[in-house]
Amino acid sequence: MLAAVQIAYFAVDVIRGSQDPGQEPLLPHLTRALTELLRSAQAKGSVPARVDPTLEADALATMSAGLVTAIMVDAYTSDRAAEIVDYRLDEVFSGAR
Repeated sequence: MLAAVQIAYFAVDVIRGSQDPGQEPLLPHLTRALTELLRSAQAKGSVPARVDPTLEADALATMSAGLVTAIMVDAYTSDRAAEIVDYRLDEVFSGAR
């Protein structure tokens, strides 16, 4: 249900042409957290140096948002979405092994 509300706000922002200035964007918080997690994994040798943590964080965040929408309209099952996320994460982390 939370995703449906988020999508409704997003739809309003699209029609308006911008986000409401009084509304705090969530995406920067998510991408910042993912970036830091990826950098930490790089420091531990779990993610190869060739991976750009900022770009990968953006890719993961936007992929996840798209998957949520796809699940809501039955384009994907939650199991298939989990497979897609696992595949992407395996690609990110496998190069370090």
